[in-house]
Amino acid sequence: MTGVVLAAGASRRMGRPKALLELDGKTLMQAHVDALRAVCDEVIVVVNATVRVDLPEHVRVLVNADVNAQMIDSLRLALLAFPTERAIVTPVDVPPASRVTLTRLLEAGPPAVPIDGHGEPGHPVLIGPAQVATIRAGSVEGGLRTLLSDAVRVAVDDPDVALDFDDPESWASYLGRRGSS
Repeated sequence: MTGVVLAAGASRRMGRPKALLELDGKTLMQAHVDALRAVCDEVIVVVNATVRVDLPEHVRVLVNADVNAQMIDSLRLALLAFPTERAIVTPVDVPPASRVTLTRLLEAGPPAVPIDGHGEPGHPVLIGPAQVATIRAGSVEGGLRTLLSDAVRVAVDDPDVALDFDDPESWASYLGRRGSS
């Protein structure tokens, strides 16, 4: 199993690289890597040219130099660079997945998308051979969500699974909720 963290976005609304935000004394990128290492044999991170990450040597780092790239482009880059037939994929601007959420996705089998208590889809997602082949071929219209429109929806007991951090306010709100729980 391969874990892929997508962090090549420009972080314009956040004003600084989301991958480098601090969470529990480490970067958000490292928190994602740590979460994925619990269930993945390897972890790949895709960053843009401006992000300098200090990750363990077992983590494969790819640079997507295209500043206008979409997340699906970064995922394609990762899937073309490394042979894998199944992957757990997460953008960096979401809370790191819990071990329970990751296990539930793996139990469901690919393709699978976690949903919160309100039925909202979240991250990470689990893709399998059909999705990997489609992404590698470059024939994805509408991005990963469209590709996974028929995926199994996996209910998880994680109220943050559908959150994302687009700006400093959403990040501060997430940190505030974590601090009060």
